[in-house]
Amino acid sequence: MLLSRETDRRQFGLRLSGEGRGVRIDGTARLNQGDGLVEQEFTVDASWSHEGRHGVAVSAWQQSWDGESGTGVDGRAWLSPLPVLQLFAEGGVGDRPVPYVPLRPTGTVLDSLLMRLETQDPGPRFTHQETLRAGAEVAWRGLFLRGSFVRTEADSVWPTSMPFDRGGAALPQPTRTGWEAEARLPLWPDGLALQGSVHMWDPADSIPYLYMPEHGYHASLSFHNTYLPTGNFELWVDLGAQGRPEMTVPLAFDAVATPTGTPELAVVPFYQNWFFRLQMRIVSVNIFATIENLTLRSLNQDVPGSLLPRTRSLYGVRWPLWN
Repeated sequence: MLLSRETDRRQFGLRLSGEGRGVRIDGTARLNQGDGLVEQEFTVDASWSHEGRHGVAVSAWQQSWDGESGTGVDGRAWLSPLPVLQLFAEGGVGDRPVPYVPLRPTGTVLDSLLMRLETQDPGPRFTHQETLRAGAEVAWRGLFLRGSFVRTEADSVWPTSMPFDRGGAALPQPTRTGWEAEARLPLWPDGLALQGSVHMWDPADSIPYLYMPEHGYHASLSFHNTYLPTGNFELWVDLGAQGRPEMTVPLAFDAVATPTGTPELAVVPFYQNWFFRLQMRIVSVNIFATIENLTLRSLNQDVPGSLLPRTRSLYGVRWPLWN
């Protein structure tokens, strides 16, 4: 694939770090060049912990694009009143820019000139977001349980949330609340476990949630163990499924078809994917294989009319040399 200078992307960065007496501070500055990238990013992270049992972490950031900036703050706090129990709360608030990629001139030289004159880039667009998650987790002898309450709010959602979505209309979204749960149950023999996670959203009162099905799940029977006194042979095996019920999504915006400026909504059907994964490590050589959609389900899709492959396999060898 050949890339022109107009599609090149570069990044220049600087990081400073310091720590002492349980406190760590990191500062990062990045300057980006290229379409669809934030021009300037500045982040300051600070964290404190006491013997790993309780602590707090805060991150402040700023992203600038075409002379406009968005700022935000994220934070997390945790407390372990018992060795097997941890309470936690995390959240964030801020304005993040939505990336866009300018249209590229195509065709003849005249067509390119006309497109440059007629096309106006939409410029940076910012979405205000707020999130909150609070819950507890228990870990004991390989058993792991976690549950949390989730609240998320965004003043707008873009039809595809993709860098190439440059002209899409912003859609308002209500505040969403729900619950998350995750568990791991150790089995026999050693290394075998049943694990899974599920998230559930409260029903919408007015307009439907976009890209937010009522629930989603991921479950698998997994095995992981290390063999030989030297630990030079390691094995991972996973057999599981992930899925969701039907989901509401917006169709691509078309000003002619929708003169009101509001994209039409569509519903994609129930999704389910059974998968198998195998990985073996011999010293530093990793051999892996993954097979998706074992049941050959033909209607899996996240975008209306764009069907996912009936099955897909990925396999190969990874061999790191000299670290």
